[in-house]
Amino acid sequence: WNDWDNPIKQLIRLIIESCSKFECYPGWDKKWDNLKFRIVLKHNYPLPQDEEDKKRLAIEEVNSNVRSHRSYIKDYSNEEDVDGAINEIVEDIKTIAAAEQDQFQKSLEYELNDENTNDIDDDNTKNNNNNNKNPDFDTKKDKNVTKNHNKNTKNNKKNNEDDING
Repeated sequence: WNDWDNPIKQLIRLIIESCSKFECYPGWDKKWDNLKFRIVLKHNYPLPQDEEDKKRLAIEEVNSNVRSHRSYIKDYSNEEDVDGAINEIVEDIKTIAAAEQDQFQKSLEYELNDENTNDIDDDNTKNNNNNNKNPDFDTKKDKNVTKNHNKNTKNNKKNNEDDING
């Protein structure tokens, strides 16, 4: 009401003044223009803005654990069975918490499995990279080349020794 008192009083004064100047009512008596009056507003019901402010404050109190959910429901809902509403809220919170826990657990398992898979993939990649430095790599062929190279090296050493001793 603090926001609305003055504007409502000003509106009433404007209506009275307008009726005098624009002759809005055929029975308007000009003597009424000079009457001294006081406007008194009775606050019989809350204005919507005030009600919204009260609700907002109440929900902030609930969130900061200064006010109970039960008192908020009693004051601001049309719920006849407050205990039933509280039980429904508790069940909803349990369901949400279980779903969040399940999602967290699945995420954790996925990350653990992904790390294990990456470790195996990294080991395989290292092995493959070591073996595949040469794109023409062939294990059998490579062994034969090495064997022939060793054989030729031995033969060359033997021939060199024969030439020196010889």
